[in-house]
Amino acid sequence: IRIENLVLAGHPTELFSEYSLRMRESAAGYSVVPVGYAGGLVGYVPNPAAYQAGAYEADLVPRIFEKWGFRSDVGDILTTGVAEAVAIATER
Repeated sequence: IRIENLVLAGHPTELFSEYSLRMRESAAGYSVVPVGYAGGLVGYVPNPAAYQAGAYEADLVPRIFEKWGFRSDVGDILTTGVAEAVAIATER
C-alpha cells in the first residue's frame, strides 16, 4: 500500500531484523515500512545462520505451528519480492 511517500509492505511473517532493514532500504526517496502478521502468521523468517545453528525460530517454531519450515533462503526471496512490489507501487 502506498500513501504518498510511505509504502506499507505487508507480509504474514515475523522477520529477522536484517530482512526488515533490507525492505526499508528497497526504494530510494520512500519510507518503506514492513508490516508483519498481515493476513495471518506463517512463522519466522530466520537468516541462514539461524538455520545452520538450529535456532529456535528455524527449527522449533515450525513444529509448534505444525507447518513445514521455510528454506534457508526464504528471507532473500521475500525481500526480493517486496522490493519488486515496492518498485511497482512507486512508479510514477
